[in-house]
Amino acid sequence: MNIILTAQLIISLFIILILYRQEDSLKHQSEKILFYYLILLMLRSFIELMSNNIEYISKVPYIIFINQSTYLLDAFFIYLYVKVLKQEKISNIKTLLLLLPFIIMSILSTRNALSYEKTELINQIIYLDQNQRSEWNSIEITYFILVIIYNLSIYIYSLFLFKSNSSALEKSISEKNDLSYSWQKMFMNSWFLLFFIPFIFAFISHYNGNNNRKIYFLIFSVCTLIMTFILGLKKINLKYEELKLSHEAVSLKKIININNKYGTLKLDTKKTTELKHKIAPLFLDREVILNSKLNLAWFSNLINEKPYVISQFINSTHNMSFQEYVNTLRINLSKEMLKKNPDYKIIHIALDCGYNSREIFNRQFKKITGITPSQFKSK
Repeated sequence: MNIILTAQLIISLFIILILYRQEDSLKHQSEKILFYYLILLMLRSFIELMSNNIEYISKVPYIIFINQSTYLLDAFFIYLYVKVLKQEKISNIKTLLLLLPFIIMSILSTRNALSYEKTELINQIIYLDQNQRSEWNSIEITYFILVIIYNLSIYIYSLFLFKSNSSALEKSISEKNDLSYSWQKMFMNSWFLLFFIPFIFAFISHYNGNNNRKIYFLIFSVCTLIMTFILGLKKINLKYEELKLSHEAVSLKKIININNKYGTLKLDTKKTTELKHKIAPLFLDREVILNSKLNLAWFSNLINEKPYVISQFINSTHNMSFQEYVNTLRINLSKEMLKKNPDYKIIHIALDCGYNSREIFNRQFKKITGITPSQFKSK
């Protein structure tokens, strides 16, 4: 068990200190959520290691009990991850309400731990660790049921949000130079299979006094280790793709090199020229620009290039994101339409320019021109 926990600590530290140390590695909120969740997993492993050593337990016995409340945070991180992928706000009352069970449990755990004398608390931890008790009291049973129901409910809700309007989510992920919608889906499934299900079996076996409960906890630790590795693999995969595109030799040193900035691909002259010849004519084609399906994923399929390659090319040549550039082209065309057809309704102009609603069109028009379409039309 200690070997598994130590391995997880080492992998977590490698990801945090090396891969996430690079400039712009936490530029996007989705990366921040995964980063904070990784820290939580690492801290748990550290506390579990401490609980196996009487010398460490005697120094900070209270933190062992307080750590239990953190199991109400796992699905909450999944929820936050989905919300930021969908580019929705997470600083609101709803988020606070979902965090409330963790806050309440942390307060109760702290209060309960402080009610014991230090020596008594240490003896109780050792007592539990030696599996000398085959039953849980009513408080522990209630806590366990709460953790299971809460995490399962939040995960199902998050999965529903993730799968709803998946085409818009694919576009959102592509714009972030992230991996792919498929990778995000794999991560969601991995969390359920590698964390939640092993967690249930491990703690049910402990509650039932199962003789094989150590094996279940070992499986749970191994699965958590694999999930931690998956988080690191995402960052490594991104670095690998960057090096391949830059026509550089792939090596571990270059993958972890801090100077290889995340999301800043080094397109060589040949590749840049090739992209210019492929992309420029399409952005002069009104049918392409005004197509309501136009987004980074759709455009990358059109010219058979990876989304983040196109994104980097647009960013380096026009100093804006792909979608910002498309909006600029569309708004310029809409201004021509408004001048030539002053009797057209705004909603018709919006639909003709590839926007699905007048509200979105108005917002983008004002963002680029500083005035609304109605104000432009009146002038």
